[in-house]
Amino acid sequence: MFKEKIGSDEQYKYWNESVSYWLKYDNEINKKFNNITQTLFSNLSFSNAKYILDVGCGSGYTTKIISDKIKGFGSVLGMDLSAPMLALLNKKYKSIKNISTIHSDVQNYKFKEKSFDIVISRFGLMFFANPQLAFNNLNKSIKKGGILSFVCWTDYQYNDFFSIPVKVLSSVTGLKKNRLTRNPGPFAFSNKNYIYKILQNSNFKKIKIKTIKTKLIAENITKDLNIFMKIGIAAKMMRENNINKITKKKIKLKLNNYLIRNIYNNAGSYKAKVFLVRAIK
Repeated sequence: MFKEKIGSDEQYKYWNESVSYWLKYDNEINKKFNNITQTLFSNLSFSNAKYILDVGCGSGYTTKIISDKIKGFGSVLGMDLSAPMLALLNKKYKSIKNISTIHSDVQNYKFKEKSFDIVISRFGLMFFANPQLAFNNLNKSIKKGGILSFVCWTDYQYNDFFSIPVKVLSSVTGLKKNRLTRNPGPFAFSNKNYIYKILQNSNFKKIKIKTIKTKLIAENITKDLNIFMKIGIAAKMMRENNINKITKKKIKLKLNNYLIRNIYNNAGSYKAKVFLVRAIK
């Protein structure tokens, strides 16, 4: 347990006690998000970057990409709220000298001011209890002229990864998804004006927010089903409503049939939409 104050007890509990499926399907999830990862890195040049922060680095997939890009002249710090995810990162990349990690909450961590040339994040910035405080803190940690760049989800209905499992769950159980809010969660930053206001209030300049439509890989339906039943909005709804095993089997069977019909025998991939955000200190 780290000494800094936790921004959200709920987020801390989830990312430290309920991540077994994130760990189990780490490779599959990173492969599924490949197009989004490429979009994030296509937005950046690392040629003059000596120190980089990867926020919400998880198991270190993006951290390793950064490490390779700055090998020989720079180092990357991976920071995450999840001790199990960081343990996997450290296990995979323990021999790589330009990677270090910190288990902490970015919102409250006391960074050395003007440390980082680049702060980057793939889906790691939507889980703060107080986003304004978090981005104020990040701004202080970046050198003058340094870059903040991240991707976050937008448009729940368009994103098959979230909306399809919920649609099937609702058809079987009658449960309805709660209204999306700005509370910590995957769609906390789904509003462009909200992001812009937070960044502007944190003294970031030259703010650019681009909407990106892309695809998530559909490669193994069995693994997809297991991921959807344990990760995402539908999985959270099943946990919160104590859905029994018999009903879960019904949901999984109907989801399997839906994916075969609409994804694997038709589109061949899952629609996705994200914001690509870039700002300067």
